[in-house]
Amino acid sequence: MGVKHFSFNSENGTDEFYLAVTPDRVESHFEVQMGDVFSHYLEKMKELCLSEDSAVWANIYLSDCINQEYLLREHPSFIALDSHAAISVVEGKPVGVKLAILVYLIRPCQSINKRSVSMPGSYHTANGVVFGTGSIEHIVIKNMLPSKGQTMKEQANDLFNQVECFLDKMKLPFNRLIRTWIYIRDIDKDYGDMVAERNAFFQKQGLSQSTGFPASTGIEGRSKDPKHLIMMDSLMIKGVAKGQIRRMEALSHMCSTVDYGVTFERGMEVVYGDRRHYYISGTASISPDGRILHGGDVVRQVERTVENISALLESHGAGLKDLAYLVAYIRDSEDEDKVRAALNHILSENLPYLLVAGKVCRPGWLIEIEGTGIIKEGDKGFSPYLMV
Repeated sequence: MGVKHFSFNSENGTDEFYLAVTPDRVESHFEVQMGDVFSHYLEKMKELCLSEDSAVWANIYLSDCINQEYLLREHPSFIALDSHAAISVVEGKPVGVKLAILVYLIRPCQSINKRSVSMPGSYHTANGVVFGTGSIEHIVIKNMLPSKGQTMKEQANDLFNQVECFLDKMKLPFNRLIRTWIYIRDIDKDYGDMVAERNAFFQKQGLSQSTGFPASTGIEGRSKDPKHLIMMDSLMIKGVAKGQIRRMEALSHMCSTVDYGVTFERGMEVVYGDRRHYYISGTASISPDGRILHGGDVVRQVERTVENISALLESHGAGLKDLAYLVAYIRDSEDEDKVRAALNHILSENLPYLLVAGKVCRPGWLIEIEGTGIIKEGDKGFSPYLMV
């Protein structure tokens, strides 16, 4: 427990950090654990010489949103973080504790153009940040919730329409939506309806297997309001050139997602002048022909899932050593010790990762893992990620 961080040092003097923060006193009540988390966060910020405005985005995972979110939002450290970063607060229960935080930060943040942005027509909790320099801007939207609709199809349609309206506002084509995170209150019941609505919506936007789809994670998660069946986070990029965004595949290990009727990519590679980013979708223990592998054996599913992620990265010039962070979702929190032991055996001991209890879209999958990787080998034909 405590803090693990990944740092990426750019040639232009801009440094970036991913922090995964968990509490120490796991037997204590929520407010004590929250104090631990923010204390660890502030101590690490001081150690890394990061100012409060270095934070760009954060995910805060709670075990019980209804009883905890109002306490979280009243905490001075949350208020300070919220004034600088786009934040998603989701009941995706961090295993073994009551809350955990994943944060992305940039130093020196003063040298980049960072501003808040709102979603037209969205529920009041939606918040976003635009950051970048030069011709490229990155747009992160957090905590999107439906503002209308009773059924999953109606609420999913409302969220996708919100994204469409925002892209229109930003004068961006739909294919600049790079990554989504979709949290579903009852995934065993409603995942199929969300998929059907997403398929129809993407078809209307002209997306297909030939054009490519966004990378995505679809997992159990919820807001504090029971009437919301779905919530969403998203990443968009403005100013990228043709050929800068590339679909990630590893057909030796996993079939294309369209082979079993879903419209997202296994991952998306974004090539910059000074680096490459790899946005790895929620990945599970799947075979090249789309079957679930190692049913009932969570350890072997962990091993196969990480092998699949490794194959995705290796097919695009990277490897597990280049991961910046991971979030691992486990269907049964009783598997915590086995999953942690398996991950700790395979991954670098310094890699920030969080273990979150969440049902996966297929009941036979006991674990799903997502994350982001970065390498320094870019393509000078494109603009850098940040130009300082």
